[in-house]
Amino acid sequence: MSKRTFAVILTLLCSFCIGQALAGGIVLQRTRVIYDASRKEAALPVANKGAETPYLLQSWVDNIDGKSRAPFIITPPLFRLEAGDDSSLRIIKTADNLPENKESL
Repeated sequence: MSKRTFAVILTLLCSFCIGQALAGGIVLQRTRVIYDASRKEAALPVANKGAETPYLLQSWVDNIDGKSRAPFIITPPLFRLEAGDDSSLRIIKTADNLPENKESL
């Protein structure tokens, strides 16, 4: 086997290993949260897919304009998620100023 072929094979094998090492970390189980107005809260499951590393998660809700306060809060706002564990963030409505006859983003 030539040195060039060996180098290509070694590079491919290393790239697969690096990809697997980077696969761990924090994963949000959903891309969107739909808040049902008839319920008090909505949940967003999160998981730590890492095998060894715990993570400190901080969460918050921003309004799109960045100036006014968002009508929701998230609990817990800061927590530690151990390796291999999962948890849920609770999204709670704090204001009653959303229109009830249409959806809001």
